[in-house]
Amino acid sequence: MEYSAEFDFELSNEEIDGDTATIDVQITAYNWGDVLEQWFESFFEEAFDLAMAGASEDEIEQLGLDLLSEALGNMSKDYVDTVELTLVRVGGNWLVDEIEEDGPFVNALFGGVLDLVL
Repeated sequence: MEYSAEFDFELSNEEIDGDTATIDVQITAYNWGDVLEQWFESFFEEAFDLAMAGASEDEIEQLGLDLLSEALGNMSKDYVDTVELTLVRVGGNWLVDEIEEDGPFVNALFGGVLDLVL
């Protein structure tokens, strides 16, 4: 499954000021944030119940894998966010200036997953 590599985008509101520019990018991506949040909740609830009933570590691990597989099978490309990017002109070409590893652009590409941890 290559869900993370699949996204759609639309560009708008470009503003150029000399050798710098900004542009809004509306990204539609798979909703990783919701999927992982739902998986965490269901796994920990069900794993706790299994552990209390005497389940083995292997059984609990299999539960986690089964729940994750189910969650991924139900995932949809419905996460939409608009982020602003800064561009710089280098040798006549426009290049994205800098993208923060834990910033809004990466969060949008990965369907809000960073909202879970930041």
